[in-house]
Amino acid sequence: MANLISKLLDLLPDGRTFVGMRPRRTVFDNNVLVNYEETFRLVGKYAQTEFCENYITDKDPGFVDTERLDFQLKDSSVVYKELPAFKRIPFEQIGPRKLGDRK
Repeated sequence: MANLISKLLDLLPDGRTFVGMRPRRTVFDNNVLVNYEETFRLVGKYAQTEFCENYITDKDPGFVDTERLDFQLKDSSVVYKELPAFKRIPFEQIGPRKLGDRK
């Protein structure tokens, strides 16, 4: 175990980044990416992220109301056709809430 921890603290050739700071064996699957730029993806020698089935678009995939920042997907969204395993995100349960509002 101590050997594993010491390897995580090894510096990469840039002299500033520790091995443990890089993602390892990460799977990025079943996501919706809107206006995605490839620069967000870790590439190169230290990349260990596997991109699988994702829906990538530069158009509105069927958000309820972007003007009001409601990014819930409409039932008719193309995402549900393209990614059948995609599950509705419970936005109403995410983020800060008043103390008595917890469910």
